[in-house]
Amino acid sequence: GKFVGDYQLAPNFILSVTAEKGRLYVQATGQVKLPVFVKGQNEFFYKAVNASLSFIEDEAGNISSLILHQNGNHPARKIR
Repeated sequence: GKFVGDYQLAPNFILSVTAEKGRLYVQATGQVKLPVFVKGQNEFFYKAVNASLSFIEDEAGNISSLILHQNGNHPARKIR
């Protein structure tokens, strides 16, 4: 999964993206792991909360960051 990895939203707040059985899950620091669902190319949304994610590609086509859309837009750089 090209989206899998850890994305740093704040110094002590990480979004960990994992793939299990073809589905993408996101777990924020100190929170439960939630599934996200495809909305479009590189776009996913939560059903459990009012939020969505946009994954950003670099020039080589690799995912370099994401934006959490929840009460505004919150960029998070991929750290691993």
